[in-house]
Amino acid sequence: MSYAPSAIGHQLFAICHSPFAIRHMRLFSKLLLSFLTVVLVGVLVVSYLANQAAAREVHGFMFQGGMTTDAGLAQELAGYYRGHGSWEGAQTLISNDHMMMGGMMSQQLIVADAQGQIVADSSGRLAGQYLSEEDLAAGAAIEVDGARVGTLLAAGGGSGMMGGNFGSPGQTLEADLLQRVNRAIWLAAVAAGGVALVIGGLLAYGLVRPIRQLTSATGAVARGDLSHRVSISSSDEIGDLAASFNVMAADLEKAERLRRNMMADIAHELRNPIAVLQANLEAVIDGVLPPSAENLQPLLDQSHLLSR
Repeated sequence: MSYAPSAIGHQLFAICHSPFAIRHMRLFSKLLLSFLTVVLVGVLVVSYLANQAAAREVHGFMFQGGMTTDAGLAQELAGYYRGHGSWEGAQTLISNDHMMMGGMMSQQLIVADAQGQIVADSSGRLAGQYLSEEDLAAGAAIEVDGARVGTLLAAGGGSGMMGGNFGSPGQTLEADLLQRVNRAIWLAAVAAGGVALVIGGLLAYGLVRPIRQLTSATGAVARGDLSHRVSISSSDEIGDLAASFNVMAADLEKAERLRRNMMADIAHELRNPIAVLQANLEAVIDGVLPPSAENLQPLLDQSHLLSR
């Protein structure tokens, strides 16, 4: 059985060979695509190997169980003719359970001599009749020492009608079994792939969820909310990243608090000398204090203090 690439396989191949498309995909989509690719490859490989193994086992079972093809039955009939020199008693042979293994699934076996006259029929109703040229051409030749001594026909459905559905009963049974096995394999593969895809989607969501929380927390810190923290739900690399983010946010919050305290202290230290300078200068301008060296010296001292 051959496996043609599906439409999904073509799409996955196109996506995997398009770096631009992958680069612009969300992380959840990338993870889900990875799971889908692994599942698809695994299903195809397992299905192919199971199909090959089933084909070998079915073929071996049918061969060992005596489910031979019409060619094998023709060889057995040729051996009978070689031993007896005629088709006398062939009806008993073809009705034997061993020979009827080739006629399973309601297959009817018909044996005609070299002139096309039916000498054996598993249904027991057509003996003495003649096969048509079409039936003779469709049957398997029974040859002894290179000479055709008869013809074997396998009539499908056991209808016993000439010109019916003739073919190899063993091959028909084998093909039917393989078709059923392949159908079961594909149903199991689809079910397993669906379950694996659901589990992969849940795992991908579990991986992406803390990253989305980190993205949201980063935006909050960028807007000035330094008290925002993320919950640490795992001890893997993503958990380490969340812990590092919390430490960074705590350091930023501490630095911002120290900056505000420092600004308040600096403002307090600057306020007093500036007030003294302002008051003395206003007094000199208003004439309350004369602009003498005694009155200007405190102003110079306050300037030196501000410089320090």
